[in-house]
Amino acid sequence: MTLPTVDWRKLSLGEWLHIALVLFWVLLIPPTLLYWKDSVPYLVFINVYSIIVGHIAAFQGAKAERNSPDA
Repeated sequence: MTLPTVDWRKLSLGEWLHIALVLFWVLLIPPTLLYWKDSVPYLVFINVYSIIVGHIAAFQGAKAERNSPDA
């Protein structure tokens, strides 16, 4: 099984943003486990971020459904 290749020059801004955010959250794993496990402001930030990302994903799903030829 081979991994799919990615043409990095053809990625849209949204795709670059998703890649950057994945790297950001992966880099936050060690400090989260070591230092911030009892931090209330950090937990609030994570919860608000997840709510925002959930709404963006739902919007993109609804937009894709509306634009699909089967609808």
